[in-house]
Amino acid sequence: MSAWLMYALAAGVLTLAASQDGAGADAKPKSGTVVVRAKHVLTGLGEDLAGGSVVVVDGKIRAVGRGVEEPGGAKTLDAEYVTPGLIDAAFSAGSRYSNIEEAYEITPAFRALDAWDPAADDVERAFKGGTTTAFVAPGNMAVIGGLAGVSKLAPIGIPPVLRKDSALKLTFGEEPTFGNGTARGTGLPQSYRIRRPNTRPAVVLEMRVALYEAERARRRGEATDEGRARMSEAIGGKLPVRIHASTATEIRSALRVAKEFALQGVLEGAEEAHRCMPDLLASKMSVVLAPLPRDPVRAIAGNGRAIDLDDQDMYLNLLSLLSEAGIRTALCASGAAAEDGLASQMRYAVRYGASRELALRAVTSAPAEILGVADRVGSLRVGLDGDLVLWNGDPFELTSKPIAVVSEGIVYPTRTGR
Repeated sequence: MSAWLMYALAAGVLTLAASQDGAGADAKPKSGTVVVRAKHVLTGLGEDLAGGSVVVVDGKIRAVGRGVEEPGGAKTLDAEYVTPGLIDAAFSAGSRYSNIEEAYEITPAFRALDAWDPAADDVERAFKGGTTTAFVAPGNMAVIGGLAGVSKLAPIGIPPVLRKDSALKLTFGEEPTFGNGTARGTGLPQSYRIRRPNTRPAVVLEMRVALYEAERARRRGEATDEGRARMSEAIGGKLPVRIHASTATEIRSALRVAKEFALQGVLEGAEEAHRCMPDLLASKMSVVLAPLPRDPVRAIAGNGRAIDLDDQDMYLNLLSLLSEAGIRTALCASGAAAEDGLASQMRYAVRYGASRELALRAVTSAPAEILGVADRVGSLRVGLDGDLVLWNGDPFELTSKPIAVVSEGIVYPTRTGR
């Protein structure tokens, strides 16, 4: 029995008694009416409502503001600050290893959600830190890795999927080449890593060939498999793409291929986006920035690895730079250490020059818009899902922690002893 489940039982959030439909202890508890009062209600849209309240009825936000009518019999909670549930626009928790089929470099039909464990310890940790929605994508070890989805996080029961096939993942750079080798001599290869590509230019070549063959098959009306069908959807703009590219060279290559095949979507990573601003603006792509480095001077990422930039000249206030240029930009915690989670990324952004309002937007309403789920989550607005984070202090302070997370009107205390 997980720590979350044990605490939920003790706190009365959930009972072991089976319901009439036969659901037991793993069933998701029912939402009711919840009123959250806070000294500061941060809506995720730039508003700070001092002395405000949020009313959630049957999992949806019924009212937000000062002096709102509180329904009788509601469960009342108090907090210093309340924010929308945080949204991680590039989530890696719950995905073991590289979350990709590494025997092949082109796997457009692979679904990341099929390999995702929503009950993993690191997912639980992210939820307790305030993350309630996540973009779950294939890893970066394939050229075309497959299909990503958007899901809620929930410590009890099966979390609802908001968008099953929300984007096709593409990766530029060296990662798809890691460990690969070329078969030489005679006989059968003795390793599944005897595959292409072996160089950065070969990554771009493999991608172009795969997209070209998918488009040629579509134009000829030839029978095609699901993978080529998905690539054809991406070429037609029906299916967005998520393109991982870090350095200026990779970003420019990605934007050229996107223009060549009329791909639309989101650029992920983008540590050197400041060196490609004209091309990035022309592409009209949104951006999900990689986690800020733990050691900016030596360009050491949050996971302890060296960041391979083209010139090692890091620009730490990319969030402000891109946003001021009109590029919709979000933050993520993908690959960062546990202590550098999504709330910490928001704080780091402020430390390096972003405004509080912009930093909060970058982990709430901006990723909701980028992921196409702003009609459900991302801000405290009437009619949206009741996903809230209750803080014991200013969420931009390192000492502040969530005291409770509300997901679709269900209150989950965060005190679990770990």
